Amino acid sequence: MNFRVWFAIWIALIVVVVVPWGTLDPHAHWDRMAWIPFATPVDFDDVIGNVMFYVPYGILVGQEAAGTRGAILLVTGSAIVLSLATEFTQIFSNSRFPSMTDVACNVIGAFIGASWVIHRQRRGMKVRRA
Repeated sequence: MNFRVWFAIWIALIVVVVVPWGTLDPHAHWDRMAWIPFATPVDFDDVIGNVMFYVPYGILVGQEAAGTRGAILLVTGSAIVLSLATEFTQIFSNSRFPSMTDVACNVIGAFIGASWVIHRQRRGMKVRRA
């Protein structure tokens, strides 16, 4: 499969998993939003899960952007937008707790994935394209 197919699959997976489809309310629960990343005690498993969930995203976008000047900026910027959009939907759920910690972990994961791809390509190692 080509990049666009894998990219669409991964974006769809992120949206399906993160958006609280079954518990959306017509009003926002702003009081549940954790605005400051890592300010409250965090679940280590949740942090690792969020990081690892976005590593493939970083790899996919990194493969396409590698060789361009702003590859890392493109990956992290697009990860910020995607993560903020999906976390925003959780504000309208009474069963989810949107958090900037999740956004930070997602962006870190995308950065790790993109950095790995770009590092391997700079060292001349072949990275199998999706």
